[in-house]
Amino acid sequence: MPSRRDALGVLACALGSTALAGCLGEGDGSPTTGSVTSSEGPTDEPSATPEPTAEPAVLGDTLTVGGVDLTLRRVVAQGSLLTVYTDSGTVTENPSGRYVLAKLSTTDESAPPAGEYALSVDGSPVRSVVAGGNFWTTPGGRRTLYTPPEAAGSEGPGGWLAFPVEGSLAAQSPRLTVGGASWRLPERAIERIRKPAAEYELVSFDYPETVVPEESFTVSVTAENVGSVAGTFRGMLNTSVQYASYPRPIRLDLAPGEQGTWELSYGVREGLNEPGDSGGLHLETVGGDADGRIEAVAGTAVGTATEN
Repeated sequence: MPSRRDALGVLACALGSTALAGCLGEGDGSPTTGSVTSSEGPTDEPSATPEPTAEPAVLGDTLTVGGVDLTLRRVVAQGSLLTVYTDSGTVTENPSGRYVLAKLSTTDESAPPAGEYALSVDGSPVRSVVAGGNFWTTPGGRRTLYTPPEAAGSEGPGGWLAFPVEGSLAAQSPRLTVGGASWRLPERAIERIRKPAAEYELVSFDYPETVVPEESFTVSVTAENVGSVAGTFRGMLNTSVQYASYPRPIRLDLAPGEQGTWELSYGVREGLNEPGDSGGLHLETVGGDADGRIEAVAGTAVGTATEN
């Protein structure tokens, strides 16, 4: 899927990250402040599968397409996507609308490929975005990309699809379609899509310019919701130290006019262990981007950089 920068792979951090171990939808335990109830949370969990009906299926229903059973498990609407690659990550926005994320499961690896699914809005199909990374993520965990042949595991084949839709969506019953089958989107997802998009501003990006070897330090990101509706500020911090790198997903749930700060503390084992060691920082967010660098020096470290 498209990236806002072409060279993310050179950025990252041998900083003992746990982000890759538990990344999708939204917890690597990354702290947040100023949080409010998110307006971009998951829709209702599916109920028991109903009897077959001539009407479009609903969340939790299983339909048969080309002899393969497919179940729509979950639907989420949000304004941006965090994508994780092997050792870096990026944020992709849909400024004029939302992304509808749909999780499907199947027991058959011959399930339809991602390109055959569409989100039908007033009769016009919207195709899923091309997934360029390994998975979509938020601090809460990972959303495995929909790849039937490769996704077999504890949850079986399946995964997540993402469809970009415009904020002016007026359809009463948008449908997820594949072959001759269709599911009606849950009302909570439709309501989320119809709301105006939140707007964000990157207020500051703070980090120490120098640190004493084996000294702990903190990097922080402060953002403000400058729009008229509540929403989720998302970003990705890529840090690089020595020979390893990891992305750090950022999420702040913000009310209109509210500011929030995300912080990440690095301990003495994080890689800046000798004078002259240095680490690069690359921040991508829905409110703006920034870059920085931290160097380990002998003696007392001084100075904190603020990028805004």
